Parts: sequence; structure tokens; C-alpha cells
Amino acid sequence: MESCTSSVNLTKYDQLETEDCFSDSDESHSSGYDSCDSSECGSVKVRVNETKCRKRASETMVFKSQESLCDSLDYILSMPELCDVVFLVGENKTPVYGVKAILATRSRVFYQMILQKQKEVKAKKVKGDKFKGKLVLEVMNYEEDIFRRFISFIHCGKIRADVTSVIGLFCAAVEYGMKDLKQACWDYFLRCLDNQTETLMTSLEFYSHHRGIKHIMNKIYNVV
Repeated sequence: MESCTSSVNLTKYDQLETEDCFSDSDESHSSGYDSCDSSECGSVKVRVNETKCRKRASETMVFKSQESLCDSLDYILSMPELCDVVFLVGENKTPVYGVKAILATRSRVFYQMILQKQKEVKAKKVKGDKFKGKLVLEVMNYEEDIFRRFISFIHCGKIRADVTSVIGLFCAAVEYGMKDLKQACWDYFLRCLDNQTETLMTSLEFYSHHRGIKHIMNKIYNVV
């Protein structure tokens, strides 16, 4: 039985799944999926084995381009005209934009907040048209940069945290029910305890009223 092999370059988070089928004939069929230059398609290579197939069946391919989807969702957040929710964050009421459908499906807390706010908007006429067509929610107890990162994570599923932001992100994950982010921040926080305790303590005062800060404080004071 003859077989031939083709390769396709995928990006880091893309996945390629194939299903091969066999027959008794001597004919072989190509997938028609040509290889491409690695500089254009990414660095991770997935090999696709092509074999003889039955005449009534053919090879199938499932291609998942997760990274490009994340990038597109992140880009949407930078375009207010494509968003239908705006959070006014902190004392300066800095606008942070989002999409209701994504927020509501990712977090039950946001789902309830959005439904409640929509009922209030229907019950009374909202003055001003600065954010016309958008649902406006005020969030006073977070720093603008922290909350923007958190909203980006809800939409895109990825986040960049450091020692100065991990406590704020942990508190947001606890408050809005994002268990995966909560665990990730907790694990990172424990690693930071070894040699960056003083830097961590600078965030304690701002988030001292948050529900999730108790566990953080106990760990820090045990180390100190």
C-alpha cells in the first residue's frame, strides 16, 4: 500500500484533526491541502497522513484557528462602535467596552448585572446620549488597567498578569465567578511570595474591601 505525506504549518493555538479511511483498491487520494511556508503560517507543524480511502468515503479535516479568533475578539474591544456595553471604571469613570452576549455567557454575575440594568433602563429614560445604544455599568472598586485586562480575558480567554496586577485580577475573578482565572492568579501569587512580598503588599490597601482578599492577606502576613 502506498502512502504519501503532506505537512501544513499552523499557528501556536491552531489544531488540525484528520480522519483516514481505507479501501481494497490501489488508488490513493490527496487531501488537496498543500503545505505552505513557515514564515507565512506559523511555527507548529502538523503532519497529515494520507492513505487509500473507500470510494464512498473521503478524508475529513477539522481546523481550529483559536489564536486568530482571540485576536479578532480583542480587536473588537478597541472599537466602541462594535460594543454594546460600557463600564465606567474608577473615580475618573474611564470607559471600558465589552459585548453583552459574551459577558453574559462567560459570567453568571455579569449576566445578572446586565439583565438588572436593562430592566432599569426600560423603566426610566436615561439622560444624555454620550453612550447612546450602549448599556452603561459603573464599576468603582477597580483600577482601570486591571478591569480592562479582566474584561479582555472574558472575551479572549487570555491575559497577561504581573506582580503588580495579580491581586486585583484575583479579586475580579472571585467577584465575577471566573474560577479558571482565580486558580491561575492564586498559583502565580504563591510563586511571587518567595521574593516579591513587598511589591504585593502595595495592592493590599486598594483591594482590602474585596471578598477574595482575605486569603491573600493571610498568606502574605504568614510570610512576613
